[in-house]
Amino acid sequence: MRNFYKKMLAAVLAVAISIPAGVSVFAATEKNYSLNMQTGKFQIMNGTRAYRTYKVENTDLRLMRSTRDNFLAGVTRENDDDLTNITISNQKSITLNGSYNNLVLAASLTSDRSVVVDAKVSTLTVDCYAPVTISASADIAKLNVTNPYSVVTVENGADITKSYAVQGASVTGVSSAALTDKRADSLVSSTKIPTYVDVDERDEIRYTRNWSFDGTTFEVEVQSGVPLKNSVRDVIWTVRTSDNSDKKVSGSWNWVSPADPDEQISGKYTYRFTPTNTDLYPITNITVDYTAAESKERGISKPGISFEDSAHGPAGYVDIEISYPNNVEDDDTLYIYVDGEIVDEYSLSRSDAGDDDSFK
Repeated sequence: MRNFYKKMLAAVLAVAISIPAGVSVFAATEKNYSLNMQTGKFQIMNGTRAYRTYKVENTDLRLMRSTRDNFLAGVTRENDDDLTNITISNQKSITLNGSYNNLVLAASLTSDRSVVVDAKVSTLTVDCYAPVTISASADIAKLNVTNPYSVVTVENGADITKSYAVQGASVTGVSSAALTDKRADSLVSSTKIPTYVDVDERDEIRYTRNWSFDGTTFEVEVQSGVPLKNSVRDVIWTVRTSDNSDKKVSGSWNWVSPADPDEQISGKYTYRFTPTNTDLYPITNITVDYTAAESKERGISKPGISFEDSAHGPAGYVDIEISYPNNVEDDDTLYIYVDGEIVDEYSLSRSDAGDDDSFK
């Protein structure tokens, strides 16, 4: 009898344990959360009940979509200068209630999602592909539609004081007389966290003679034979947020002009930083004022180079002979480049002038 009771208890426990797991999966797909912002707190709502509550520094919110297809709410938590991304769920539609200072619907929100704004908002920026509905009870002081592919429907009764849209965007429910076209660049940039570029000189200077940076333009004079692509390598480039957090922004640098940075032609070129999160941070262009070396000090000429016997030595080495110019001075340096990269360097003295030397 006791064994039978144990078996029955085990079976009941197994059922009791297995049911919640099944129910939770079902509930996760069926739940339809909404967001509510009030002074000092941000809430994820499940119907009329607060599912989660967060203390926040301000009433700014950036709504995004994660790589796992979840809605993300970017808010500034209490006593934290950085933006925190809070995962909501992978539901297809979401409603925002409450009161917001800056509400941004980011470009990562694709057209298979939808957003309803039923809130009081000082500035609502729509930069998304997801269709947006502004409900009849919404109160929007300024509406900025910055994406030419955005579709915004304003229900009858919504109070919108000022509205701006880029050409191509679809905004219905607002009279064309009240809808003003603005440049997309200025509107988009104003909704992103501002950044600045910081540069620090490396311990070892290999490619440049001198350089300066004023925050937007990098003036650089390079060593002889150094192409444009290496003109920026003697400094460490860092992009940081302009707020008090001074947070480092991740991303990548690339040349916009010219397409081939192997050039050695003096001129102004564009070096671009693209942040990993383009919804949150702006793209930054730096002007590189590049001056190619012309070996003009003392009228010095370039050294002569010739291959000894064969061009390819053992283990991939190349044997070369260098003929030094006649006006070499003390503390001059010989740099050997391969495809624009410095592979070796040698200190010279006046006694080397006019001599020949062999290198491997």
